[in-house]
Amino acid sequence: MKTTVFLVLASLTTAQLNGFDWDAIDAAGPPIVETVPAGVVEATTADYIPATAAASVASVVKESPLTTDSANIATATPTPSGSARRRGLHHRLSGEQNIRRDACDPQPLGSGPTADPDTAQGFLDFPAFHSAANGASTPDGYELSFQNLNGSVEANGKIMGWSTLGSYDVPTCAGNCNSVDGCRAFNIYFERDPSVDPGPGCTNPASTTVIKCILWGNAVSSSLATNTGQWRGSDFQVVIAGSNGYTKYGFPLPAGYVAPADLGTAAIQAPLDCSGYDTYLGVRIFTDVPFDPDLCAAACTAQSEYNRAHPPINADGSAGYVQTCQFFDTYMLLKNGKPQFQECALYSMSWSASYATNTGQWRGSDQYTIDQSYSFTNNTDPGTSRYPCGSSGQR
Repeated sequence: MKTTVFLVLASLTTAQLNGFDWDAIDAAGPPIVETVPAGVVEATTADYIPATAAASVASVVKESPLTTDSANIATATPTPSGSARRRGLHHRLSGEQNIRRDACDPQPLGSGPTADPDTAQGFLDFPAFHSAANGASTPDGYELSFQNLNGSVEANGKIMGWSTLGSYDVPTCAGNCNSVDGCRAFNIYFERDPSVDPGPGCTNPASTTVIKCILWGNAVSSSLATNTGQWRGSDFQVVIAGSNGYTKYGFPLPAGYVAPADLGTAAIQAPLDCSGYDTYLGVRIFTDVPFDPDLCAAACTAQSEYNRAHPPINADGSAGYVQTCQFFDTYMLLKNGKPQFQECALYSMSWSASYATNTGQWRGSDQYTIDQSYSFTNNTDPGTSRYPCGSSGQR
């Protein structure tokens, strides 16, 4: 199935002094929440092609650029790109899977052991599940994000695929992630499902244990492992045990940039440069795609190309100062702990990690925070202030 890029262009302020760009966040809209159907599932992956996504971003940026006038006031109009959002993986844990079933119809059986006693609590307490989760080795290239929880990851978008495994096989699940472009993490777990469809005459049937491998396009964490199951009918309870999450170390370095600075849970909050001008060019937001710094790099390059081709005109008719994008900070924006989308803040000069002072904000009763924040500097030109300011420097 094909993943399309959904790009939102931000409205900007005259200086980056107020934290998040709420106009851009509002324009992006609520993210799609995706989880995996219950029971045995057919293996599926998202078709994400990084080069195609980056080219799409560049095209949209040039069609709807961030522009500045001689007073250094930037404007933009929120504009979606391409076709509609990807919907092929849009499911919630419901056990329905859009298949017509009658009460007591047999369901596909999983390959995991059946808990004894065969109850929801017996499943949660079953030693074999805890032993498998606690005894699993972390695959090369990954870090253990959480271990042996009773919930699976449910997040806002960026699910890259799923499959049913024949055993609690962490290396195979890691291999699945490694084979899918855009996969940054995976979640493996045991799931208690009914052996027949619950209904009149079989309200609480014997269970079957399904082992799931779920691929994600952004980092996973224990705070996202909130899918603890559901009731099927009045008496059968779907539950989860032995849930482990693993996240890849790093990501491919965008061409033309030096290795990123890991800013953790903070974002750059740039002041004016030493000559009194704003270096902040604006923010790009990407929804329903995996976390991919290449998209920011593509937006940065395309914005520079547009600005060079369309220099501002001074009052006397001469070409004005051209700001180019030489630095960006990209991160996942979280709302009340849940991922929303990837943001890319673009700048005309680089800023050190000491300027990563935006650690989040409250907006009414909602808390917005930052995760997976990385800053990237152009490897040939880190950018400078608009006018020379002596030897003190700012970077």
